[in-house]
Amino acid sequence: MFSLPVLALFVVQVVSMKVEKSYRDQHRLQQFVVDKNTGEIYIGGQNTLIKLSSDLSVIQKVNNGPKTDNPLCPPPQIPCNLTKNSINSFTKGLVIDYNRSTLILCSNIYQGSCQIRLLQNIAFIEKDIYKPVVGHNPDSSDVLLIAPGFDKEVLYIGSEYNNINPGGELKVYRDMVPHLSSRDLENLEFSYRDLKGGSKISLLNQYKMDFHVNFLYGFIKGDFVYFIATQVKALDDNTVETKLIRLCQKDKYFHSYVEIPLLCYKDRTQPYTVAKGAFYSETAGNVYVIYEKTGDKSSSSSALCSYKMADISVRFDSTVDECQKGNGNLGPAHLHPKTPCPKSNEPLSLCGEGKNSDQYSSIEGVNPIDEEALIEFMDTSLTSVLADEKTLNNNIFIGTSNGQLKKVIVSSGNQVTVVKEINVDIGQSINELLYSPDKSKVYVLTSNKVSYSGGYCPW
Repeated sequence: MFSLPVLALFVVQVVSMKVEKSYRDQHRLQQFVVDKNTGEIYIGGQNTLIKLSSDLSVIQKVNNGPKTDNPLCPPPQIPCNLTKNSINSFTKGLVIDYNRSTLILCSNIYQGSCQIRLLQNIAFIEKDIYKPVVGHNPDSSDVLLIAPGFDKEVLYIGSEYNNINPGGELKVYRDMVPHLSSRDLENLEFSYRDLKGGSKISLLNQYKMDFHVNFLYGFIKGDFVYFIATQVKALDDNTVETKLIRLCQKDKYFHSYVEIPLLCYKDRTQPYTVAKGAFYSETAGNVYVIYEKTGDKSSSSSALCSYKMADISVRFDSTVDECQKGNGNLGPAHLHPKTPCPKSNEPLSLCGEGKNSDQYSSIEGVNPIDEEALIEFMDTSLTSVLADEKTLNNNIFIGTSNGQLKKVIVSSGNQVTVVKEINVDIGQSINELLYSPDKSKVYVLTSNKVSYSGGYCPW
């Protein structure tokens, strides 16, 4: 059985540098979300779902496993002759649907199924979605976010392809979870499908078993949805690179798919290429990405880069424009055979709305979006980042793999100052950072026990 670290949640009020209150649980906690309206916190873990108040008092706690299942069996409505056992349920996705006042919880159980629960009563399951929606491997990556689709709000999912039971009869169920998709929030069916295609894009068959795309983060900006992921350059090249992926929300066939490499550097000859986490700050207009570079067994370094969203938009638009002029390539190879872009005489189409948009169903940007690192940390592994703008400064919080929380101030001219470093939970990874709605608190998810964080006020 898969083993994951035990996680815990903690918070500290910004008026203090000590732990004001913490929450511990015997279960392994994996993902959490903060309700932007109430400040309440929902935590998904191994076999558990928890609802806390903004001060971490328990409001409700329910069991979500173990379940009677077999990873080699289809979803439960289909007969299976194999023996089923008690299987732990791991949280693969957790997202709030504000319009319906529901919580969507996805797990590895039943080939990657999901539940829709009420926010006011998380014990009440409004719907069990017994079909593959996310990956059924507890260790694979999935990123979920709700954003506008071509005619209504939808659930976007980036999912790493799962190769459990390679070549087995259950490949048909794994193939039901695309590389990227958008789904109807009522029933989690694909948000659009007809004879021409639908709201999904999948890896080509020859890449599914051995080409892994590790989704890290997703966000929305304007009419587009973005994902950040890491992957190897090719099946015969194990060099890991980071890609920024863009889709137009109005594109019901996902013909607007474009991906461009992301780089961060202090020394251009040895750039950082492997992202470990990211955060988009709408107020600052920047995407913050943390990277790691590993040398020999005893050394590693990490870096923080900031990318202006305005520059990113221009780069994506110009990549599409150049492709439609006949410059560049369709691709990447794991999604579309790598071929030169055909020249088009039609007006520029960024959202798959053009007459010949199916000819540009996937575009590979070659020239990376690169920035010089704001700050570099030697012998340190960064694991999470949270940022926002306050007056003329950008406040950035960074978590590390050894339980340290760093507060960084970026002032005008990109002058960077580490104003505080605090050991939150020594030896345990800080896996996620989230603000309270008013940004007076920073909630932190760590790998073992309690700890703390702070918001806008200077320490």
